[in-house]
Amino acid sequence: MSVRYDNATGATGKPAKGTLEFYGILKLKFPTYNLSHVGIYARRKIRGSSSRYSLHAEGRAVDLTINIAEPAKSEARKIIREWCIANSEKYQIQEIIDYKNSQIWTSNRAKDGWRKYTGQGSGTLGHLHIGQNRIGAKLEGNIKFDKIETVKAEGAEIVQNIKENFTISTLIVVVTLYIIIGSLAVSIF
Repeated sequence: MSVRYDNATGATGKPAKGTLEFYGILKLKFPTYNLSHVGIYARRKIRGSSSRYSLHAEGRAVDLTINIAEPAKSEARKIIREWCIANSEKYQIQEIIDYKNSQIWTSNRAKDGWRKYTGQGSGTLGHLHIGQNRIGAKLEGNIKFDKIETVKAEGAEIVQNIKENFTISTLIVVVTLYIIIGSLAVSIF
């Protein structure tokens, strides 16, 4: 089964809930990469186009930054790219643009793998652009986990084993409580 590619047709005025949730999943999946984003919703056209809307105009793409030092950053970029492709059906990922390495992967040409990207920002911007189709952008609250595999980052092995169909909402509550309890423990000592 392939992932449908949906061009953006206009602006929605806000980020899609499923895309916000997908960003949260990436942060939980790769905690040691210190991920952040430089944009999800932006009412704009595709860079260099005067007529075609960006996926950001529909709030269906996240511009992901990896905030760790090289050479670990390059390895993290590769791991995230390949994880996104391997999970493209689950999260309905239709495109990934690696601006740093001037490469693009799209679901409608998945058999071609990574291709040269020559659009604006190629080689000058450093983020990963990850876009979902409309189905993925609506997956909020429905994305479930069976197990998240081991991830290697910065020479350390992070093992996350989330079982038995926890939703991302449950995970956010658990992580928030963990942070609060950890903060309290630190302030006591």
